[in-house]
Amino acid sequence: ERLPRKVVGTSIGLFNLYVLDGESWVLLRALSGAVLIAGLITLPFLFPLISQFHMERKSTIRNAFLCGVQWLPRTLLMLALSALPLLGTFLLPDVFLYVGWVWIFFGFAGIAFICSKLMNPAMSFLKART
Repeated sequence: ERLPRKVVGTSIGLFNLYVLDGESWVLLRALSGAVLIAGLITLPFLFPLISQFHMERKSTIRNAFLCGVQWLPRTLLMLALSALPLLGTFLLPDVFLYVGWVWIFFGFAGIAFICSKLMNPAMSFLKART
């Protein structure tokens, strides 16, 4: 039987509080940073792969990561374009109040369109291989 999530979360929190110190804490932070970077590389290609190909979850995640690494400049550009609305909202809140409605109606769709165009070579390459 599964343990409740609160018990597991509390156990992990206590483990972090009492056991990890010094080098172990640095190692854990480095590991979580590596997982975050791998997730960010995987994310732009994950949903297009799910929609185009029928694979198991593990294979889909692995292939999305490999696509993200293989097409790294495009991946970084897609991540930067996706972060643009958040940066605009937090860094320029006064400007966003005046032109935010334009961004909501056209900005998100425009970013999705540009990202899909950036992803076309990768998807056509993968379709040709199957």
